[in-house]
Amino acid sequence: MLKKSVKRFYLDEITDKNIMVVSKLVLLEGQSLAPFIEGMDTSNVLHIAKTPFDEDSIIHVYYVGEIDMELAIKLGLGVIRVNKKHYLYNAQLFSDDYLCTDALNEEVLRVSIYYQIMNPSYTDAKLELLVNTIGTKELIINSYVLKMQIS
Repeated sequence: MLKKSVKRFYLDEITDKNIMVVSKLVLLEGQSLAPFIEGMDTSNVLHIAKTPFDEDSIIHVYYVGEIDMELAIKLGLGVIRVNKKHYLYNAQLFSDDYLCTDALNEEVLRVSIYYQIMNPSYTDAKLELLVNTIGTKELIINSYVLKMQIS
């Protein structure tokens, strides 16, 4: 059985304040957001920006090894580089009324889905329980990715 290889760190554990946000979003002519991918056609791009990163709101970052930038952004994650290593973080903006436990649960779900897509032979027991409660794994993952593309 494949062992899950995700390491969660507190942001202040891994940083010496040389944080570089490397994930980017593009605003397209139709006012929709999409991941920026190096070499993409930018003829219908109105604006390119880094994924949101608020150092005061980001508590955890996740080391998963090599990162699929497009997938990470579609799932609402961002990517930072610190000391030549890349980490995932929850790039969704938080409002003042957003509960901390909800934010952490959503963050863990995003990272779990990311890891499951990148490692299809791995079985995440907690994600499986959620899947068995709600529906098929593919339905949940596809719905989640679609929701992230729309919002």
